Amino acid sequence: MSPADAARAIDHATIAAEAVRALNHLTLQIGAHDPGGYREAADVDEVLGQLAVTAHRLCQALAQAERWLRHEHRAGRVRHDLCPDATGPITVLSSELRYARAMSAHLAMSLDKARLISTHLGTVQG
Repeated sequence: MSPADAARAIDHATIAAEAVRALNHLTLQIGAHDPGGYREAADVDEVLGQLAVTAHRLCQALAQAERWLRHEHRAGRVRHDLCPDATGPITVLSSELRYARAMSAHLAMSLDKARLISTHLGTVQG
């Protein structure tokens, strides 16, 4: 990965984090005079669908981050500030990334299951 590619990866991760923050902000206030970012029940279903897609994609992003770190470590291009040998920290980090991948897969599956219900919701007019 070139330095330019790394900058793009960071930029896209920042955009993803900012998009979730914006969604949280938009849907924070829900009341009689302010429906928040949702106008009808179908909006919730659509948002859940997009969040499920995001969770599925997060699994791949985490796997690719781990793969890159392991590759660069094997090539001797990764160091750790507190350990003379980065092998131990990279092993722990890899384990945590695999756990995070499993959790994001579980999140994606749960959101997919939630959509089995939310896809049938509608807003009562009146």
